[in-house]
Amino acid sequence: FKGKHTLFRKDGLSGFLNIHYVNDRSFYQEYSQLVQVRTRRFLESTAEVFYPFKKGRAYLLGRAWQDLKESAEDVMQKVPEAGISLYPSKKGPLYLSLKTSFSNFYSKKLLRVQRFDIYPRIYHSIGDSIQLSQVIGLRETIYSISNSDDFPDSISREAFDYTIRLHTRLRKRYPAFTHIIEPEISYRFIPPIENDIPLLDSTELYRRVSAVEFGFRNYLFGRNGQIASVRLTGLYDILAADNPFGPIRLEAALFHPLNFKLDTSYNPNSGDFEQINYSASLQAGRVGFSFGQRYSKDDDILFYRGGISLPVTSRLALSSDLWYDAKGGGLEDLKLSANYSAQCWGINIAFNKRPDDYSILFLVELKGLGTIRFSGI
Repeated sequence: FKGKHTLFRKDGLSGFLNIHYVNDRSFYQEYSQLVQVRTRRFLESTAEVFYPFKKGRAYLLGRAWQDLKESAEDVMQKVPEAGISLYPSKKGPLYLSLKTSFSNFYSKKLLRVQRFDIYPRIYHSIGDSIQLSQVIGLRETIYSISNSDDFPDSISREAFDYTIRLHTRLRKRYPAFTHIIEPEISYRFIPPIENDIPLLDSTELYRRVSAVEFGFRNYLFGRNGQIASVRLTGLYDILAADNPFGPIRLEAALFHPLNFKLDTSYNPNSGDFEQINYSASLQAGRVGFSFGQRYSKDDDILFYRGGISLPVTSRLALSSDLWYDAKGGGLEDLKLSANYSAQCWGINIAFNKRPDDYSILFLVELKGLGTIRFSGI
């Protein structure tokens, strides 16, 4: 079952509902036409109601996960969470912000955790051409835990963090484009804090840090907008005496004449690329091409994907997509489809080849009424 509903009011109570649930955990693995969906580990359902006001927002949310691979008894559900966020507001030379929340977590194994988190922050910035900004945060997190053999009934964690950042922007105009460079360096510090806590979400990733981050961004702008961007970042971890240099990450994007995105991570300690991901798409006349790669050394995966689309007429379009696993079973997914769209109706015929089987689907759309799946082979 999948369902979505959104209610938005600019100055009033708003919310959304996103439900995604299957009664058979093997459903997507057996019937999905997309390899990305067939290999999905979790399904997430979310509901949130929020009220924006001049200086912040208040919200109430619930989030549930369904494990499609293993037993769901250990999966922690977040129902509900209530919180208030106050946006940075100016107080003299400083800006102040606040995030606070109360969350209730539970699992089918009867583990219960209630968490209260409060996180005020103070900002200060000086300079124009060269900006020096500082942020200090004070954080307290309190846990109440039931039915656990691994943690005490109550845990309190107090900490603070400090970040200082030096940043500037250099601009050079040329006849055909404008080049912008933004170098920056920052230092972040969090003292030793309590780490023997249940891992519930990103709040628990707030841990001891003493690291210098450095990097720069490059932008190229033409008459019709942004042409390309490049971002290079690195990290020096003062706490890691043996291997202080962290991964060097390169992110790049090209917007003309083709769309291209690159995201790589290089480990200077091992001399290996930890990940190399890229995607590209090109429109050559009426024909569209797309291709990409996903590589992760830690996960031992190397996928290639590609696709082509061809509008034969104004109503008939052909397309093809493939997904190739270079580390495993070779061709994991091949899809060929034809789509015909008339004024009041449309039909889609799709052939999907997987390693162990294949399927042929006929989808008929009566516009205004929905889509009907007639058969699958």
